[in-house]
Amino acid sequence: HVDHASVVVECCLDVPIHTESIWTPESGVTTMAASNTRVYVGFMNGDISETATIGASPIRRNQRLFKAHTNPILRLATYRNTLWSLCPDALCVWNIPEARSEVRIDTELEYVDMSMAGDSLWVLEVAGNRYVVSVWHPTLRIRKRFLATSIPVQQSVTPQLHGTILRINKEFYKLDNAAVQVYTIKVKGNVTNTVHVEGRLYGITNLNTVFCTNEEGEVLHVVQSSYRLTAISVALDDVVVG
Repeated sequence: HVDHASVVVECCLDVPIHTESIWTPESGVTTMAASNTRVYVGFMNGDISETATIGASPIRRNQRLFKAHTNPILRLATYRNTLWSLCPDALCVWNIPEARSEVRIDTELEYVDMSMAGDSLWVLEVAGNRYVVSVWHPTLRIRKRFLATSIPVQQSVTPQLHGTILRINKEFYKLDNAAVQVYTIKVKGNVTNTVHVEGRLYGITNLNTVFCTNEEGEVLHVVQSSYRLTAISVALDDVVVG
């Protein structure tokens, strides 16, 4: 038994993550998006960097730099050969092969977030104490735009958009067909981050719990962690928290 246990311990001591390279950019990182073997990184100064990420090639500093914004990048999204970038005052659409900004859409309001849902880009803006939702086709044609009058703006809470679902702390708003529906996640603490995966919503709280709900807001699973949780993401078919 002792010999068998020692083998198990030796296996557990192996380093599970190998650091191929470390990159310390001059400006703070605000958001990231991945496409194939590339990762796009948004910065506080409004720049966007494209670097290699998957496979044997190490990450290279600033393989290409996308420059059009002057304010912090809020969110990045990719669709086929285009990159969409959002900052508080502008939405830019980039031609990835040429690293060229083809379209810039300024706003008189304030951009807050955006998210791809199928072949549609959902964009969230704030107008005073109300949110404005726009749904864009990749050809830059607006499919619909509506004022979400039933959603109150909370100045101290950052909203998070998951396709057609908007999260504001524990409140989740379904924005389909401009008919806003709301449900509340009944978990303890404040919800700090969430991901939406195939009809399920996974999230973490400030009490270091991980939860899973269906699209109706019914809590299916809750797991308590002994570690401090600050992030949640999707890697292939797995939900990863850390």
